[in-house]
Amino acid sequence: LGPLTPEQTANDKLIAARGTFVPDVIDKGTMAFAMILPGGFSVVVFDTAGLMTDGTRALARRLGGHADVLTVPYQPHPVAEHQVRDSWPFIETFNPRLVLPTHHDAIWGAWLDLGLQPLREKLRDERPSVKFVDPLVRSAICITAVGKGRGTLKVKY
Repeated sequence: LGPLTPEQTANDKLIAARGTFVPDVIDKGTMAFAMILPGGFSVVVFDTAGLMTDGTRALARRLGGHADVLTVPYQPHPVAEHQVRDSWPFIETFNPRLVLPTHHDAIWGAWLDLGLQPLREKLRDERPSVKFVDPLVRSAICITAVGKGRGTLKVKY
């Protein structure tokens, strides 16, 4: 792909400066955040892809094994089946109504573009009631969290 542009190099340094190199974070799994709105609508966000941990399972139990929205850590891998295999346990554990695949890293010249179609197909085949949105960077995804329209999506690309 050639050398990085000065803009790409600056972006990589900015991302690295925001991260952490604490061994517990690097070696023991990922961070997850759960937000439960007053009406019970729940959103679970993972900071990055990683292995399923006891902490992740405990969070799912606290939520009753269900999340309305789950950002699925979907890491780049040259073989799509590996991406799905590594992300699927999160879907099984949280039983979401809506899946938003995500990963925050950008390693120029190393990671391939993420192929989301295999994950979409597995959801279609095994969990057809689960909604799936493949978000674009800096695009709005609005979800109704209360009332009769709970779970209704509006996506603006």
